[in-house]
Amino acid sequence: PPCLDYRPRSMDEWQATEEFVILTGNLTPLLRRADPLRIGTGAAAPRDEYDFEAGQLARLLLASPPASSASVEAMVDEVFNYYGFSRPDAAVYSSLVEEVWREYRALRDGL
Repeated sequence: PPCLDYRPRSMDEWQATEEFVILTGNLTPLLRRADPLRIGTGAAAPRDEYDFEAGQLARLLLASPPASSASVEAMVDEVFNYYGFSRPDAAVYSSLVEEVWREYRALRDGL
């Protein structure tokens, strides 16, 4: 057969992919609202502008499940540093961290 290297995926792999996609989709609007690139959040702002960043943040959250919002803040900082973002004002940043923490817990609680 032409696909000798193919193997069916386990249920764990299917679930991990679904969790990643759901979490990425839920984190993208949070990053758009925080808008670390300062591109604006209006109708003209690209809807996919923060997809990659949300994906990286979802990957970190799922790979190293956080125990607290402080752990989430460290992960958000890592993503911001990687992409060269500066922190938005303290209230916006704090809100972003809490919303990311809430989205992660909602995903975990829903399993």
